[in-house]
Parts: sequence; structure tokens; C-alpha cells
Amino acid sequence: MSGRQLTEPATTEEMPARPRTDDRRAVLLVVSSAGEGGGFADGERVIPFDRAVEIGRRPQAQPGVAACCLRDPQVSGRHARVVRTRPGVFEVADVGSKNGTLVEGRMIDGPTKIADGSLLFLGGHALVLRVLSEDALAAIREDLDRPFGPVPTLSGRMAMQIRRLRLLASTGDAILFSGETGVGKEVYAQAVHRASGRPGRFVAVNCAALPTELVESELFGFVRGAHSQAVASKPGLIEEAERGTLFLDEIGDMPGPAQAKLLRFLQGHE
Repeated sequence: MSGRQLTEPATTEEMPARPRTDDRRAVLLVVSSAGEGGGFADGERVIPFDRAVEIGRRPQAQPGVAACCLRDPQVSGRHARVVRTRPGVFEVADVGSKNGTLVEGRMIDGPTKIADGSLLFLGGHALVLRVLSEDALAAIREDLDRPFGPVPTLSGRMAMQIRRLRLLASTGDAILFSGETGVGKEVYAQAVHRASGRPGRFVAVNCAALPTELVESELFGFVRGAHSQAVASKPGLIEEAERGTLFLDEIGDMPGPAQAKLLRFLQGHE
């Protein structure tokens, strides 16, 4: 930056605030099915709607009313209807089904208020009501068409993160995955590797399991004669990941001196 000091003009004219536009849409997501005969008609699992949506084996689509078709013998032809009564407020009503409609596991006997995140059960299907932005809706559809991980996601937040991972995969930049054990960090690291198109291997290193005295040898390898036990050269895990992806799991549990040397490698890539 230059050494000049930036000052505000003596008088300023306030610009009129631009009205905020809410691009969020009500969406019914078919999240699971169970039992023989269950399935998703035409693969449609994301049903946006404006005023209402009718659910059943033969739902009646009408102007302003979307249709959610479930190929399930336990679902009636016309089973239930979700209606937006006012912005952000919804009701679900059973329309004379044989097996009834459940909200959060409880059978309903009349119009019942539901909200963003409410879980509905019809026959062998579970559905969730969501209010999503257009970007999140598009990201969900992208992942349904081309799953990034082992299974597609119907979570708007997860789909947006996956969209970012798709972009990052082609850059070669370092990516930090954070989360508790079991949330799938390595699974999505492998997905990034596949999406990157890199010809090298995916090498996973459990940093917490490396003995302190062997950390450097395992990561960086050694040449023959480097020490008394080096009767032959040994490539390190970093070298094995050349032109591929190196996944460092539990890196925070690695001894401090080894972390410092690893930092030099991550900064200089040498």
C-alpha cells in the first residue's frame, strides 16, 4: 500500500438501501424409503412448491399445487397435502389416506402446523420440509445428479460445502477438514482426490499412530547409509503421494518438532 492517507470527503450522500430479496423456497425432500415396493417415482426426490404440494401414489397436480409421487403400496393415491398458510408457516393435513400421516412420529387427526425441518412419515417413506435458498437447492440437485461422496446429500448446507470442494479439488491447494472422529473426513478427502484427476496415489497417514522416533523416517524416508539402520533407501509417505494426495489424519497429535518440519514441507512443497 502507498503511504498516502485516505480521508473521507467532507460531505457524503447516503445511497438508498437496496431492498433485500428473499430467494428461499419451500421444498419437500424425500429422504428415505423402506420396505419392498418402496421407491422414488422417476427419481424425483426434491419437490419445490410455492403454495402447496400434494403427496400420494397418484397426487393431483393443479395450478399452484405441486405433486410428490411416491411409488409405495402403503401410500394412498391421494395421501396428504402440505400448504403454506403464510410466509414461513406451513400446515400438513391427511386427505383421507388408509394408513394415516405422521409428523415427528405422531399420527395427526387434522391440519397440523409444521415448520422448516419437520419430518413427515407416509407409508414406508420419510420426508422433510425445508426452506432453502436457490443456491442450496441447485447444489442439492447437482449432488443428486453427480454424487461427490459415497451417497448424495439432501442437506442444503452439506451440498454447498460439496460444491466448494468440487472447485477446490482442481486447484491443488491444501484443504483442512475439521470435525470429530467418524464424521467422514477421510471419505471426503478421497472424494476430493478422485475429483482432482491427479494421477498419483491417495496416501492416508494416521499421525497419532506414528511412533515419535519414527515420524521423520516414515514421512520423509531416508537414503542408504543415512544412519546405522539404513541398509537400503526407503521412500517416505510424502514421496509415495507424489502427484497424488497426502491425507494427514490427526495432525494435531503429531510431536511438535515433526510438525515444524512438516510445516516447511507444506509451505515449500519440497
